[in-house]
Amino acid sequence: MKLLIKMSYDGQNFNGWQCQQSGRTVQDVLEESLKRLTGIEIKVCGSGRTDSGVHALAQYAHFEFPFDINPDKLVLVLNAKLPPDLKIISADLVKPDFHARYSACSRTYKYLLTNERTPFNRSYKSFIPKLNYSLEQILHYLPIFIGEHDFTLFSKVNPDLTNRL
Repeated sequence: MKLLIKMSYDGQNFNGWQCQQSGRTVQDVLEESLKRLTGIEIKVCGSGRTDSGVHALAQYAHFEFPFDINPDKLVLVLNAKLPPDLKIISADLVKPDFHARYSACSRTYKYLLTNERTPFNRSYKSFIPKLNYSLEQILHYLPIFIGEHDFTLFSKVNPDLTNRL
């Protein structure tokens, strides 16, 4: 059975999403937890990659699960195996041809800026010491960032990819 999971994580202690030879990653932790749960190596495919230190409120991934299980029960059982900086929010059965990356309809990014440095926001907001803009100025420039944007120039060239905008 193919399952789609929705997860959140605090990226502070992760070296990004994708498995690497060195460093702890979200994919590694998920796959290790699934192996402890089932005794079988299960490959997890994410909807996208994140860099080291990046947090996720709602990232998706899919995998083939070798046993019949109620997806809600899997969420409970898997969360019991995961560390506190990674949580599965939900799990759903998906069609066999579903792919978390290629079936994604959109991606949303949220950037938090602050001009106040505190011990409580140091891992979740970018500190800009001279952020002296008024709310009116910020609202004036905000439309530039909202909407659909083509970030092809920031990605690797992949001749096999056919779903470009």
